[in-house]
Amino acid sequence: MDTATRKRLFNLCNPNEPLEPGDARYVDVDSIPGDVRGGHFVERLAHRIELSDAPVTSFVTAQRGTGLTTELRRLGQRLGMKGHGNHFVVFVEAADFIELSSPLHAADLLLGIWANTEQVLASTLGKPISQHMSRFLWWLNQTDVQVKGVYPEIAFARNASIKDGMRRRFASDRGRVIDEIRNELYVRQDELKTAGYDGLVVIVDGLNGLQGFTTNARDVLDSAERVFSAEITRWRLPIHIVWTVPSGLMLRPSMHIDVLPSITIEHPWGHTWEPGLATLERIVYARIPPLEFIELLGDMSWRERFTALVNVSCGNIRDLLRLLRECLLVDRLDDSAFRGVYALFADSWRRVVTRDMLRQLRDVHSTKSLAQMDLVSAEDAVAWRFVVRNEPGGTYEVHPALHEMLPSRGK
Repeated sequence: MDTATRKRLFNLCNPNEPLEPGDARYVDVDSIPGDVRGGHFVERLAHRIELSDAPVTSFVTAQRGTGLTTELRRLGQRLGMKGHGNHFVVFVEAADFIELSSPLHAADLLLGIWANTEQVLASTLGKPISQHMSRFLWWLNQTDVQVKGVYPEIAFARNASIKDGMRRRFASDRGRVIDEIRNELYVRQDELKTAGYDGLVVIVDGLNGLQGFTTNARDVLDSAERVFSAEITRWRLPIHIVWTVPSGLMLRPSMHIDVLPSITIEHPWGHTWEPGLATLERIVYARIPPLEFIELLGDMSWRERFTALVNVSCGNIRDLLRLLRECLLVDRLDDSAFRGVYALFADSWRRVVTRDMLRQLRDVHSTKSLAQMDLVSAEDAVAWRFVVRNEPGGTYEVHPALHEMLPSRGK
């Protein structure tokens, strides 16, 4: 395979690139027979908003690499269509205004979604952003939060002094802060209806990446549960909001979360599940045409090698694309080079798992359930993707890279 072809395919397989609606590389997994992901994720979320007269707050999550951002963009496209709500849809990227490795503050989220939403709406409605936010800024300036001359672009939500002031104001008078922003959003709703829209939807992406470090991961997850289960639902904002949340929260009973699972590749009886394998093959062919794909993996061994890559990726789209990129980096993918690609990826999982975690994963491997794990270990296993959630049924598979390390009984 020549360098120009490898370069083209390498960039088509970017594992960190969410796909926009209409991208030729997108494959509608939920429409493929076999129910490889347990249901129609976007359709279920959309119906909840389309059928409700009252504002809807939804929480969604996924383990990293399953394509959640791509699916949320499809959701936004659908909700903006006439016949499916005719909403004005704002996408907010959480990393633009919060630190994903620190405990979560409700005031930061409220300030962030408000500032970003106002920025987009000001541009759409053709008003200077200073005019758009003048009333709220006037009220805020009556407090110790001084924002004279500062307007709510993304930098506004990042400004440390403003965030600290908003946190203090929120802690002392949260009802008033929420009322002020709620009133602003009522005004925006009326302006959008005048402009021909039926409502406003805000989709907050990236919070499933809220994880922290080994030293504060528990504090970060606990803060997320407090904010999402006890705080946000009481805001009663007059708009539809779809929040991404950390994947570890899917195990806590305090809130209902819609989960986008990985593509199921392991049959309950232990062998590779053909519908899942075929689905991932279609996803790859949307980036690498079949003849070039066979040339990449080898005419005589491509099927065996592809199955090995699918199994070690555990149905995770991002990981499968990472593995294909590693294959493209090799000038001649003989058996030795392929084993090297496989081993390097598997070792990236094996280096970070503890002996105690492996003992608990042994039970998951045999039961397909997290029931015998303590909550802290189960949440860590989900967050670090030592286990992968499959649908239907909500079963869990231990990541195949760890299978050989699982201890036998009595050890």
